[in-house]
Amino acid sequence: MIMNEVLEAEREQLQRELNQRLADCGTTHATSVAELEKVQADLSARLSASEIRACNLESERNAIVQKLNATERFLNEQLQERELEREEYQTEVSNLRLEITSLRNKLTILQRQKSLESVSTSSSLAHTPFASPMKPQKSKSRQSGIQALATSTPVTNSSQGPVRPRTLTPSLLSVPDASDQSDVDDSPAFELAPTPQGMEPQTHSLPRDWKLYSHCNFGVKEMGRVAPLMS
Repeated sequence: MIMNEVLEAEREQLQRELNQRLADCGTTHATSVAELEKVQADLSARLSASEIRACNLESERNAIVQKLNATERFLNEQLQERELEREEYQTEVSNLRLEITSLRNKLTILQRQKSLESVSTSSSLAHTPFASPMKPQKSKSRQSGIQALATSTPVTNSSQGPVRPRTLTPSLLSVPDASDQSDVDDSPAFELAPTPQGMEPQTHSLPRDWKLYSHCNFGVKEMGRVAPLMS
């Protein structure tokens, strides 16, 4: 009997310990399950966010790819246009260089022609003789008057007898024209040579060329006065 009671007491104690352990395990299991569910929910939320982000990233990537493709096409078009413009500019530059070369050649030719014309003009001016100035007609009339006065020898009556008029010496006939003289008066002096019948003291010589016309007129008047007597 006593053995049965001892065994019964041990069984009851073991049963209580087992129940306690089961209770503890149940509590721990429930806690673990709650925690796991919480973690699962968190992970699910994170997964959903990641999926949404992945979709957004995919959309952004597609947009960026499209933008890059459009930019690449634009750059290719711009590159082609720049290539065409570069070729056009090269052609234009070549044409301008050719034009500049032709203009330089023309300018060189014109400069040579101008230099040749200037040289020919200077040489022609150097070889062309200067034209002698025309003498006025009054010199001829003056010389003719002097010659007529010198060659005419009319006879005049005076108180001492017939007296021949004074004749001009060759020095008077060789008087140069006033138009041919320089600023310095270097004309030779001339005198009236009296005839032997009418020797008179000569105190002064005739004036210079500026009074020559008056003497010529005097000689012409004397010739006009004596001509009727001689006839």
